Amino acid sequence: MKKHLFIYTLLLLFAVNTFIPAYAADMSEFDADARSNGIYAFYLEDQPKLDSSLLLSDDSPAQSLDYSLLDNILTVEVSNHAGDAGYSLIVVEYGSDDLPQNTHIINDVQSKNVIGRINGDYARAFLWNTDNMYAYCPSISTKTDYDIIEGADGDWTVSEDGHTLYSYTGEAKNVIIPNSYHGKRIKTIYNRPAISKMTNTTTYREISLFEGRTDIESFVISEGVAQLGPCAFAGCTASCELTIPKTLIYIGNYAFRGCQNLTGDVDLSSVRTLQTSGGQQFAFCSSLNGTLTLPSVEVIPTAAFYECSAIGGAINIQNGTKIIDSYAFSQSGTPSFTALNLPDTLTSIGVAAFQKQTRLKNELILPCGLEHIADFAFNHCSSIPNTVMEIPASLKTIGGDSSDSEGNYVNTGYGGHVFYDSFKKLTRFEVPDDNMYFKAVDGVLYSKDIKRLVAYPSAKQDAAFTVPEGVTQIDEMALGYSKFTTLILPDSYVISESVPANIINNKANTLAVAMYHYNNLKTVLVKETNPNYISADGIIYSKNGTELWYVPPKITGAITVSNGCESMMSGCCWMESNNYNGEVYTSIYIPASVGAIHQNTLEDLNRKTNNSQTRFIINLDSQNQSFIINQNGSISAR
Repeated sequence: MKKHLFIYTLLLLFAVNTFIPAYAADMSEFDADARSNGIYAFYLEDQPKLDSSLLLSDDSPAQSLDYSLLDNILTVEVSNHAGDAGYSLIVVEYGSDDLPQNTHIINDVQSKNVIGRINGDYARAFLWNTDNMYAYCPSISTKTDYDIIEGADGDWTVSEDGHTLYSYTGEAKNVIIPNSYHGKRIKTIYNRPAISKMTNTTTYREISLFEGRTDIESFVISEGVAQLGPCAFAGCTASCELTIPKTLIYIGNYAFRGCQNLTGDVDLSSVRTLQTSGGQQFAFCSSLNGTLTLPSVEVIPTAAFYECSAIGGAINIQNGTKIIDSYAFSQSGTPSFTALNLPDTLTSIGVAAFQKQTRLKNELILPCGLEHIADFAFNHCSSIPNTVMEIPASLKTIGGDSSDSEGNYVNTGYGGHVFYDSFKKLTRFEVPDDNMYFKAVDGVLYSKDIKRLVAYPSAKQDAAFTVPEGVTQIDEMALGYSKFTTLILPDSYVISESVPANIINNKANTLAVAMYHYNNLKTVLVKETNPNYISADGIIYSKNGTELWYVPPKITGAITVSNGCESMMSGCCWMESNNYNGEVYTSIYIPASVGAIHQNTLEDLNRKTNNSQTRFIINLDSQNQSFIINQNGSISAR
């Protein structure tokens, strides 16, 4: 058996460069399948409560290897294999030419093996199953092109195996985080004891390496550290440049969350994994003022760079990234990045992923292979200069659209925040014929069957727009920022007071939220054949004239509700909580025949009277028995 092992090892010396990665230290995924119950809590408050999803998994591969290399003496530890027969430890040394030089073989390995001096520049170790001649676990590299920084005795608490720093117990305020402590290589920073004792009132800062200390002025992470566990430095108040070691390959949830005083670049080019169960790795790091170099990771997690308002340069998403999760680069205030480049590997963009990045000034190219764009994805990205938006053949969903349990496309009609104010120079959409879900007609974006109007290009120069027959739904904000002054509705379209639950502007009717306020609309018309509505003075009523459904926002002067109208429906005079460039008519006359005004419409009318800029006036017929005008000019039921 030993002869076979030796022969196979010789062959392996020449193949190892090809088949075994140069640096593949054992990694136990930090709760990869866990899901945080408070995933959006960060958006509402700065210190959300914590939950147990931060905990590391107790499961670790039985075949894992670990090592320390001090003064060129290699110590290799083999977890859970003490005295196991049938396994050998193989260490292959390499010379400065990166070619195999020597091989060490230890049969029937114990839990700890001191190999002795390694003469080559570096070595790789792996566990070998002598029964089936198979490498039982990935190799690790002992190559150290960095200095060994030994932590001072007593300054740190560490894990039982000595490879994870739990907390800093020293007195210095300027801290160098070591890559070795008590002769053991430090590969992980993760305060597991503190996290395991957290309560509902625990903050991120209290379970970090510094356990809530506010006197730390600076810290440096030494090269050699490979993993940052959840909350590793969360809430640290240190004012210094951030150092990201080139050996770092894993960053856990909330690792630097709330480190508001850190400055400098963020170079994550060596990172292979950003933990996805909670994300927020750099959320609220508002002073990072250099450039961002992103890793090639499959997922950029939720809010990973949320409120990083001082980072400049481009957002260059690397090839290999498939998902950009919700709020990943979102801002609520000052925007930072100046360009956005998406890779060919991208399949999904999450909710508000790039929200309010108003300085993005390069044309946006949606990659072939992209399947999902969630709502708000490019909300308020108003400087993107596209005049044409090419929808890839692969795209399946826009906005709140989703798939059911069997993977079938579900149209929820919630796509407006994707395009409505983010592409103000857009004159047309283009969709290839082989896209199964969307279609462009005269530059306007529809569902493939033309039953749903998804988005109208905001810079398209039409005096009037006729919605095609067959359209039954117009998405929220689909006609926002439109330039036309006249809208002609099809017979197939029915206005509803019932809007989908996931529509934000849910106190209006479906036509009102489709038009929104940022438009030039003065007149809405219907055909004589329309079975549901009539148009009088450009205003939409029910076919018999008893229900007022919609007043266009840019009608000028005074509005007179037709005599005979009995009900003013929800959203017929809709405005938001603030009148942003909305209705320009200055008064409305309500006849005696009106006996019902929807509560939402009452609130809209009264908000108009409270707007000091518009000086809106409600005139009520003196014979009306259902409503009164109050001293402040508002209207209420008798």
